[in-house]
Formats: sequence, structure tokens, C-alpha cells
Amino acid sequence: MISVDNPIYQETLDLLRGRKQLSPLYTELKSWLLNEFQIASYNFEFREMNWAHAPGRFRLMLLLSSRADYDSMFEGYNYSADKQAAISQKLYELAIKYQVPDLDRYQDVFIAYCDFSEEIRADCNSMAYTRLKERLMEKYRFHAVWDIFALFSSLTVFYQKDADVHLNQENGISRQIKNEYYETLHALDEFRVFTYESFNITFDSKENLDDHYQGNLYFYFK
Repeated sequence: MISVDNPIYQETLDLLRGRKQLSPLYTELKSWLLNEFQIASYNFEFREMNWAHAPGRFRLMLLLSSRADYDSMFEGYNYSADKQAAISQKLYELAIKYQVPDLDRYQDVFIAYCDFSEEIRADCNSMAYTRLKERLMEKYRFHAVWDIFALFSSLTVFYQKDADVHLNQENGISRQIKNEYYETLHALDEFRVFTYESFNITFDSKENLDDHYQGNLYFYFK
């Protein structure tokens, strides 16, 4: 994941808005990735792997455009070693071509991936949630809304009882909540990473949370 506080997040948004451009090295690497693996990388993060107890070794994170691109870089449950090796070798060749300083940093680079569209979705959802939670809680409290929680790019609305879930599904209240939330989410969705159908909103009950998860949200969302 890429935190919204990470400078690379804002830099990537600026690239998507046309306010910045990739360096020639990464522009060529982006083109090569599209031709070689049919994946679109919005940006690249190159940094030393201090956290991995691997001093002197560097990692290149590819910020990919979609979940489909991200999934295509796996072989089973792990990154495809062949694809990692090919990308690492290409990066080294381009570092030589563009006479990058400290060339040894570009040898044996570890290649990793991020679905950047999910990062944008999570950011948009967080903004929509901040704007709307209290308003929705107040508006729908007489329809037994207990609480509302956002997790990454999804939303969960808890009613008080299981019966409330079924009642509000039948009377259209749950659909109304989704419609209101999605209207704001769509307005914030500058890069159109959401559709109404793909927006994940769950309606559940505090009764279910208490009975099956000991009333613990950590266990529920785990």
C-alpha cells in the first residue's frame, strides 16, 4: 500500500493530472512494460530496503493502473520470479543507457507492485466518509442505524437488529443510503475508479456483531 501521506502518492496524482512527467528512464520503462507484459504503470518508487534488513539493496515499486494488472504479475500466491527478473534486468539496462549516478544501486533490484487504483478508491472513500457519516447517522437514526464504518474502499452500515437489515432492504432505505453516499463519492472520484455497481457497501447488524464477533470490530473486519 501507498499511504496518502507518502509524497509518491501526490506525485502520482500529479502525473495523472498532467502536471508532472516521468523521467526519460521511467517513461521508457513504462512503455516497455506495456509492450512486454500489457500492464500500465502510473509511477515508480525506487528506494533502499532498510526495513527488510537488506542494507544496500533497492526496491522498485510499480504503481499499477488496475487490479487486473496487479494480479497478472503473480504466479500462484507469489510474484512471478521470471517477470521480476526481467523487469529488474531492464531497469539496470536503462540505468546504464541514461547514465544514472551510483549505478550499483540498480543491480539486483527487488521488484514489487501496488494497485494504485485501489489507493485512489480508499482515499476517495475516506473523504466521502468524513463528509457524510454524521449526516447519515442523524438522518437515518429512526431507521435503526447503529453505526457506519469505512474500511479502505468499502463501507459497512450496521443497523441495530437482524430484522432491521431485512426491513430496510425491503422498504428501500438501504438503497437510499447507498445512493446518497455514492452521489458524494462520485463527485470526489476525479479519476473515475468507482462505478455504482463496484462500490462495496454492506448492511449488517449490531446483533450479528455481538452474537458472532463478540461485539469486536477487529474480529469482524479481520
